[in-house]
Amino acid sequence: MKKSNFSRIIRLLAGLMASAFLVTAIINFHVISVASPLIADNPEAIETEYDLIEVLGSRVNEQFQPLTVLRLRLEKSREVAGFQNEAMIICSGDNRLVRNRETDVMKNYLIADGLPEERIICDEDGYRTWESIKGLQKDFEGKNVILITQRYHLYRALYIAHSMGIEAIGIAADDPGTDMLYRNVREYLARVKDFALCMFGF
Repeated sequence: MKKSNFSRIIRLLAGLMASAFLVTAIINFHVISVASPLIADNPEAIETEYDLIEVLGSRVNEQFQPLTVLRLRLEKSREVAGFQNEAMIICSGDNRLVRNRETDVMKNYLIADGLPEERIICDEDGYRTWESIKGLQKDFEGKNVILITQRYHLYRALYIAHSMGIEAIGIAADDPGTDMLYRNVREYLARVKDFALCMFGF
Protein backbone atom coordinates (compact mmCIF):
# COMPACT_ATOMS: atom_id res chain seq x y z
CA MET A 1 0.00 0.00 0.00
CA LYS A 2 1.32 3.41 -0.93
CA LYS A 3 2.15 5.76 1.92
CA SER A 4 -0.34 8.36 0.63
CA ASN A 5 -3.19 5.83 0.67
CA PHE A 6 -2.26 4.71 4.17
CA SER A 7 -2.29 8.33 5.35
CA ARG A 8 -5.75 8.85 3.85
CA ILE A 9 -7.07 5.80 5.68
CA ILE A 10 -5.60 7.03 8.97
CA ARG A 11 -7.14 10.46 8.46
CA LEU A 12 -10.49 8.89 7.57
CA LEU A 13 -10.48 6.69 10.67
CA ALA A 14 -9.47 9.64 12.84
CA GLY A 15 -12.29 11.70 11.36
CA LEU A 16 -14.82 8.94 11.99
CA MET A 17 -13.65 8.53 15.58
CA ALA A 18 -13.83 12.27 16.19
CA SER A 19 -17.34 12.39 14.69
CA ALA A 20 -18.48 9.45 16.82
CA PHE A 21 -17.12 11.09 19.95
CA LEU A 22 -18.83 14.37 19.10
CA VAL A 23 -22.19 12.70 18.49
CA THR A 24 -22.04 10.68 21.72
CA ALA A 25 -20.98 13.78 23.67
CA ILE A 26 -23.93 15.76 22.27
CA ILE A 27 -26.33 12.94 23.16
CA ASN A 28 -24.98 12.74 26.71
CA PHE A 29 -25.26 16.51 27.10
CA HIS A 30 -28.87 16.37 25.88
CA VAL A 31 -29.85 13.52 28.21
CA ILE A 32 -28.28 15.21 31.23
CA SER A 33 -29.81 18.59 30.33
CA VAL A 34 -33.32 17.12 30.12
CA ALA A 35 -32.99 15.10 33.33
CA SER A 36 -31.13 17.53 35.60
CA PRO A 37 -34.13 19.79 36.39
CA LEU A 38 -36.08 16.69 37.46
CA ILE A 39 -33.66 15.79 40.26
CA ALA A 40 -34.65 16.89 43.77
CA ASP A 41 -31.90 17.38 46.32
CA ASN A 42 -33.95 17.22 49.49
CA PRO A 43 -36.83 14.74 49.90
CA GLU A 44 -38.19 16.75 52.81
CA ALA A 45 -38.74 19.75 50.54
CA ILE A 46 -40.90 17.86 48.01
CA GLU A 47 -44.42 19.27 48.34
CA THR A 48 -46.15 16.94 45.88
CA GLU A 49 -47.56 13.65 47.16
CA TYR A 50 -46.25 10.88 44.92
CA ASP A 51 -47.97 7.58 44.24
CA LEU A 52 -44.83 5.50 43.78
CA ILE A 53 -41.17 5.33 44.75
CA GLU A 54 -39.19 3.06 42.44
CA VAL A 55 -35.80 1.74 43.52
CA LEU A 56 -33.71 0.52 40.60
CA GLY A 57 -31.94 -2.76 41.27
CA SER A 58 -28.29 -3.70 41.20
CA ARG A 59 -26.12 -6.66 42.11
CA VAL A 60 -26.33 -8.72 45.30
CA ASN A 61 -23.69 -11.00 46.81
CA GLU A 62 -23.66 -14.77 47.31
CA GLN A 63 -25.11 -14.36 50.80
CA PHE A 64 -28.13 -12.60 49.26
CA GLN A 65 -27.18 -9.23 50.68
CA PRO A 66 -27.15 -6.01 48.63
CA LEU A 67 -23.77 -4.83 47.45
CA THR A 68 -22.81 -1.23 48.17
CA VAL A 69 -24.53 0.36 45.15
CA LEU A 70 -27.85 -1.32 45.89
CA ARG A 71 -27.59 -0.84 49.64
CA LEU A 72 -27.17 2.92 49.15
CA ARG A 73 -30.21 3.01 46.87
CA LEU A 74 -32.30 1.13 49.42
CA GLU A 75 -31.20 3.41 52.25
CA LYS A 76 -32.20 6.46 50.22
CA SER A 77 -35.56 4.94 49.29
CA ARG A 78 -36.25 4.24 52.97
CA GLU A 79 -35.48 7.89 53.75
CA VAL A 80 -37.76 9.15 50.99
CA ALA A 81 -40.55 6.77 52.03
CA GLY A 82 -40.52 8.44 55.44
CA PHE A 83 -41.61 11.72 53.81
CA GLN A 84 -43.96 10.15 51.25
CA ASN A 85 -46.17 8.23 53.63
CA GLU A 86 -48.78 7.12 51.09
CA ALA A 87 -46.38 6.07 48.32
CA MET A 88 -45.92 2.43 47.39
CA ILE A 89 -42.29 1.33 46.99
CA ILE A 90 -41.44 -0.63 43.86
CA CYS A 91 -38.34 -2.82 44.02
CA SER A 92 -37.41 -3.24 40.36
CA GLY A 93 -34.64 -5.68 39.53
CA ASP A 94 -33.49 -8.90 37.94
CA ASN A 95 -34.98 -12.09 39.35
CA ARG A 96 -34.12 -14.38 36.45
CA LEU A 97 -31.34 -16.26 38.26
CA VAL A 98 -31.59 -17.95 41.64
CA ARG A 99 -28.13 -16.65 42.59
CA ASN A 100 -29.08 -13.05 41.81
CA ARG A 101 -32.65 -12.51 42.98
CA GLU A 102 -32.40 -8.78 43.34
CA THR A 103 -36.02 -7.96 44.15
CA ASP A 104 -36.23 -10.57 46.92
CA VAL A 105 -33.10 -9.11 48.52
CA MET A 106 -34.41 -5.56 48.12
CA LYS A 107 -37.76 -6.39 49.68
CA ASN A 108 -36.22 -8.25 52.61
CA TYR A 109 -33.78 -5.41 53.26
CA LEU A 110 -36.55 -2.81 53.38
CA ILE A 111 -38.73 -4.94 55.65
CA ALA A 112 -35.78 -5.48 58.01
CA ASP A 113 -35.33 -1.70 58.00
CA GLY A 114 -38.88 -1.22 59.24
CA LEU A 115 -40.86 -0.65 56.05
CA PRO A 116 -44.25 -2.42 56.15
CA GLU A 117 -44.43 -5.29 53.68
CA GLU A 118 -47.79 -4.08 52.37
CA ARG A 119 -46.11 -0.96 50.99
CA ILE A 120 -43.71 -2.95 48.81
CA ILE A 121 -44.27 -4.07 45.21
CA CYS A 122 -41.72 -6.25 43.40
CA ASP A 123 -41.07 -5.79 39.68
CA GLU A 124 -39.11 -8.91 38.77
CA ASP A 125 -38.66 -7.95 35.11
CA GLY A 126 -36.37 -4.99 35.73
CA TYR A 127 -33.24 -6.63 34.37
CA ARG A 128 -32.21 -3.36 32.74
CA THR A 129 -33.14 0.27 33.26
CA TRP A 130 -35.27 0.41 30.12
CA GLU A 131 -37.43 -2.51 31.32
CA SER A 132 -37.84 -1.01 34.80
CA ILE A 133 -39.20 2.25 33.39
CA LYS A 134 -41.24 0.45 30.74
CA GLY A 135 -42.89 -1.50 33.56
CA LEU A 136 -44.02 1.77 35.12
CA GLN A 137 -45.59 2.87 31.86
CA LYS A 138 -47.33 -0.47 31.40
CA ASP A 139 -48.52 -1.27 34.92
CA PHE A 140 -48.91 2.12 36.59
CA GLU A 141 -50.32 4.39 33.91
CA GLY A 142 -51.26 7.80 35.26
CA LYS A 143 -49.25 7.42 38.47
CA ASN A 144 -46.47 9.78 39.42
CA VAL A 145 -43.18 8.39 40.67
CA ILE A 146 -39.92 9.18 42.42
CA LEU A 147 -36.97 7.26 40.97
CA ILE A 148 -34.09 6.28 43.27
CA THR A 149 -30.61 5.45 42.02
CA GLN A 150 -27.16 7.06 41.87
CA ARG A 151 -26.96 10.40 40.08
CA TYR A 152 -24.82 9.08 37.20
CA HIS A 153 -27.59 6.54 36.51
CA LEU A 154 -30.50 8.80 37.41
CA TYR A 155 -30.01 11.01 34.34
CA ARG A 156 -30.73 8.10 32.02
CA ALA A 157 -33.61 6.69 34.05
CA LEU A 158 -35.34 10.08 34.17
CA TYR A 159 -34.75 10.68 30.48
CA ILE A 160 -36.41 7.37 29.62
CA ALA A 161 -39.35 8.16 31.91
CA HIS A 162 -39.69 11.62 30.38
CA SER A 163 -39.67 10.18 26.86
CA MET A 164 -42.43 7.71 27.85
CA GLY A 165 -44.63 10.46 29.24
CA ILE A 166 -44.27 9.36 32.86
CA GLU A 167 -44.53 12.06 35.53
CA ALA A 168 -41.30 11.42 37.39
CA ILE A 169 -38.67 13.10 39.49
CA GLY A 170 -35.51 11.58 40.89
CA ILE A 171 -33.58 11.61 44.13
CA ALA A 172 -29.95 10.54 43.99
CA ALA A 173 -28.55 7.90 46.31
CA ASP A 174 -24.98 8.37 47.48
CA ASP A 175 -22.26 7.27 45.08
CA PRO A 176 -20.37 4.11 46.12
CA GLY A 177 -17.03 5.90 45.86
CA THR A 178 -15.28 3.04 44.07
CA ASP A 179 -14.87 2.18 40.38
CA MET A 180 -16.38 5.53 39.43
CA LEU A 181 -14.42 5.82 36.18
CA TYR A 182 -15.79 2.47 35.03
CA ARG A 183 -19.32 3.37 36.13
CA ASN A 184 -19.27 6.73 34.35
CA VAL A 185 -17.83 5.33 31.11
CA ARG A 186 -20.40 2.54 31.13
CA GLU A 187 -23.18 5.03 31.75
CA TYR A 188 -21.87 7.37 29.03
CA LEU A 189 -22.35 4.57 26.49
CA ALA A 190 -25.66 3.40 27.98
CA ARG A 191 -27.14 6.88 27.60
CA VAL A 192 -26.43 6.73 23.88
CA LYS A 193 -28.07 3.31 23.61
CA ASP A 194 -31.21 4.32 25.48
CA PHE A 195 -31.42 7.64 23.68
CA ALA A 196 -31.64 5.63 20.45
CA LEU A 197 -34.33 3.39 21.96
CA CYS A 198 -36.33 6.47 22.96
CA MET A 199 -35.89 8.02 19.53
CA PHE A 200 -37.07 4.97 17.64
CA GLY A 201 -39.83 4.00 20.08
CA PHE A 202 -38.76 0.49 21.04
